[in-house]
Amino acid sequence: MGLYKKHYKEDDIVKINAQYNIVLGERAPGKSYAIKARALEKSYTTGQPTFILIRRMKEDIRNDNIQQYFADNMRHDGCRGDILTISGGEYNYIQVWQRKIYFANINNDGKIKKGKLAGFVIPLSEDERYKSQEFPTVTDVIYEEFVTNKLYLRNEPNRLQNLISTIARTEEIKVWMIANTISRVCPYFQEWGLTNIPKMREGTIDTYKVDNTLIAVEFAPSVGHKSKMFFGNVAKSIQGGAWDTKVVPHLPDSYNNYDILYEFLLQHAGFTFNVQLLIDSDGQLLLYVYPFTKQTYSDSTRIITN
Repeated sequence: MGLYKKHYKEDDIVKINAQYNIVLGERAPGKSYAIKARALEKSYTTGQPTFILIRRMKEDIRNDNIQQYFADNMRHDGCRGDILTISGGEYNYIQVWQRKIYFANINNDGKIKKGKLAGFVIPLSEDERYKSQEFPTVTDVIYEEFVTNKLYLRNEPNRLQNLISTIARTEEIKVWMIANTISRVCPYFQEWGLTNIPKMREGTIDTYKVDNTLIAVEFAPSVGHKSKMFFGNVAKSIQGGAWDTKVVPHLPDSYNNYDILYEFLLQHAGFTFNVQLLIDSDGQLLLYVYPFTKQTYSDSTRIITN
């Protein structure tokens, strides 16, 4: 599922026809390449800018960063996402200028000539700035590296939907969210109720229905090639798609062998944690904290927020 000649192929998740399409997996199989190829093909075929690339921060969308993002589409090796292949030889380069993505040509002297407008690039951190703008030809949004082990924006899942509402207006478009499997602590998983993501296996697709919106989540298959450049726990994340989970203290005994003296929910930075004061048979007290993944809680639950 989802693998073609050892490279990711998006055909399986496309068949589901979801509004939101989340693709996770190791860094090697070409998830971004496949989604970019699809977007660039549509833009060239229609002759209109049909996609928007989203990154989290303003500094992530500098011209050099975005052009490097499209570097693998300028390899000229005849692959599906190769600009020469997509354009039938009309273009050989991608140029980024003033937050716009263009098909272009570059000659042997390094001189660049812009061609058709292919798409746009937007930082999610500036979502308010785009409320009055219109993108009538856009049919696809790509949010690259939406999972991070750094900082998320405050209320990020809501801000993304607000930005999508600006782009889509009254139409339905496709949102592609791509990430390497880095951290289990991602506000989208909890906010959207994607409870099974941390348990997914490679090569599987889960679907979720939230109100009238369909969300498809694919854990892309591994390419199988293992490099000797990586070792330890991080190698499992880089090459195998395993979650990058830091080693933390665990209960010394089975959870069922403790009594709960007190508990409450702690909400912080978009996450909810269950905090319990436990006692064992010897009177030893322990503070036990774990993610709260349920969608509802009772009226008597004590909740502490920031």
